[in-house]
Order: sequence, then structure tokens, then C-alpha cells
Amino acid sequence: MYRLKKMANLASGKILDIGFTDQPNIFLKGEVYGMDINKPEKKPSNYKECFVHDASSLMEFEDRYDTILAGEIIEHLDSPQAFLEGCYAILNPGGRLVISTPNPYFPPIALLEMLVIRRFFYAPGHVGLFLPRFLVRMMERYKFTKVQVISGGTDLPIVKVNLPFPYPFCGINIYTGQKPER
Repeated sequence: MYRLKKMANLASGKILDIGFTDQPNIFLKGEVYGMDINKPEKKPSNYKECFVHDASSLMEFEDRYDTILAGEIIEHLDSPQAFLEGCYAILNPGGRLVISTPNPYFPPIALLEMLVIRRFFYAPGHVGLFLPRFLVRMMERYKFTKVQVISGGTDLPIVKVNLPFPYPFCGINIYTGQKPER
């Protein structure tokens, strides 16, 4: 819940929540649209509209948004560069992109990565793991400004709760970037 609240606090205006079906953000307010590659079972009550679309092909959208949220999807994409380019294209000037993704420096993940242990913390659907400085650089390369990395908290596996946790040792990182005004 901590990550969802944090991301909702960073969102305003006309909002596109990409990849929402597994965990719709109940804290989002305003004009919220949901987009996912999977059809949702039902539309969340705080979402105006939901539709099925691939996050890798956003360039074909005609609608524009003030905020784009993408919670834990960039690590699943074959072309995160096309995704960032598409996000930039459909953001209004001054709009904000908010991405969350697993933190590769989270101590359990870092240890398992160093030891190449795939049994735990290994998600077959993940095709990429993003070091913070490289994701920041990638966002800047695709013209985003004011890029920041924020703690998204950490999940406690036994109680399945997401709690605040200091960066850089959090389980989830949140990245924000802005499309320049002009």
C-alpha cells in the first residue's frame, strides 16, 4: 500500500495507469484511465475507463495525459526504450512519468544475484533489472527532465504488506521524470 499511496501522491490531472489489473491503485483521484495487456475482471470504481493495449506501442495513441503511472511493468518489457519513447509522446507538456520497478540493490536480491540463485526472487516474466543510475540515464536519454529516484518501500513477504524503507535498501524504487513545458 505504501508504494501505491506514494505513486498516487505523485499523480495529478488526466492519469493513465499502465499495467493496473493485478493491483489497481485505489488511492488515485481524478480522471483516471487504466491500460493493461490483460483485460480486467471489472473496472475499479475510481477509474473512468479501462482498455486493453500493449505498453510497448504507445506511439499510436491519440489521447494525451498529464501523468503516466507504470507500476512494475518496465522490467517485463522487451523494449523499455520504445516504452519510454511512447510515454514521452503521449504526455502533455509538463506531464510526469512515474515508474516503479524492483531495486537490484535490495539486499536479498543483490545477494541472490551475486550467487546466481534463481530459486527465490526470480520472476520468469522479468526480462530486465534496472540499476538506478542506468534507468535515470535512460529516462534522460528519452528527454525526461527532473528525473528522481524515490523509495517505494519494501514488501514483507510473511504479512504481504508494503512498508516505508530507506532508499537505497528498499525493495521497490520509484522513478519520476517530467516532459519539459516546451
